[in-house]
Amino acid sequence: MNHKWENVPNEETYNHGIINLFNGVFKKNIDEKYLNWKNLDNPSGESVIQLAVQEEVIGHVCLMKYKIKLFNKVTLAGQAVDTMVNPNYRRMGIFEELSKESFERGSSEGLELVFRFPNHMALSASMSKLNTRKICDIPQYLKILNSYKATSLFTANKIIRIAGTLGFGAFRILKSFRKSKYDGYSVKEIAFFGTEYDDLWDEIKNDYKIAVERKAKYLNWRYIESPGKYFRRAIYQENQLIGFIIASIEEKKSKDGSLVRLCHIVDVLCKSNHKNALGLMLNETEIFAKEQEACAISCWMLKHWFYQNGLKRVGYFQFRAPSALAGVIISDSLKSDEEEILNENNWYITIGDSDYV
Repeated sequence: MNHKWENVPNEETYNHGIINLFNGVFKKNIDEKYLNWKNLDNPSGESVIQLAVQEEVIGHVCLMKYKIKLFNKVTLAGQAVDTMVNPNYRRMGIFEELSKESFERGSSEGLELVFRFPNHMALSASMSKLNTRKICDIPQYLKILNSYKATSLFTANKIIRIAGTLGFGAFRILKSFRKSKYDGYSVKEIAFFGTEYDDLWDEIKNDYKIAVERKAKYLNWRYIESPGKYFRRAIYQENQLIGFIIASIEEKKSKDGSLVRLCHIVDVLCKSNHKNALGLMLNETEIFAKEQEACAISCWMLKHWFYQNGLKRVGYFQFRAPSALAGVIISDSLKSDEEEILNENNWYITIGDSDYV
């Protein structure tokens, strides 16, 4: 086989090849509408995409642009997503070469930081080849709604599933004795993120040292204009916006081959002195999840945030850490602050900051 290939920037003519490669590698179906939303319509700017081409697209690296609150300023960061190489061309240095070229292009376009959410196998590759540093593992919290279906995500053994069902059932009964009062708050569906969301972010942004900037323009692109379907609710006290929560449903194949539904808390933002408002948002999400016949609700949440205590209060438990948060500084101006920037205690992230759901 001739292994000569070209390292080229993306052009629209390559979209068909990117779609074919994506659907082949990840076994998911995407289309050009999705690509355009993700890489062209992003309010933070067009993605930096670098391709390996040998008659067809055989490798792909993408940096999606995000406005990040970085301590006392807003900067531009890139999230590394959809890194993929045709199986016939792996172990040829394609991932490394495309990634380094994307870093150089990204830096010339104003990116100062690249972050990613790799699984543990991908993390090892990015650390060894791209000087990426692991920031932390990301805890996944679960609330079980249907124990027998939920255990099917992890095992096909019926005895283990029955034992798990009994254990989860006892845990739910224990947690059911804890009640919260939600008086004084009201819930509204979010049809559009208006300027009040800018005001909310400006009011609480200093609670978050490093976080994706959650202003209305970004939120509309991410959760309204997106091809995905999202449950969106806002919480008010009288007429004042207190916070919002975003959720979605994912169909997953269980270990016994059946399809089960998992609800993801995609994004959540709340004033820290309104913990009952957070409880109400979680309660509304649970009602939605049950209506959609989800077997469980999942939430990524770093442990140092008050949200974690709110999750545990209403019956969530830490299950595992399926993904990590990793980063690399690509701007010389940030090198002196590298230890602080890559310190997990300074980050706030949700699964909505990734492109997973």
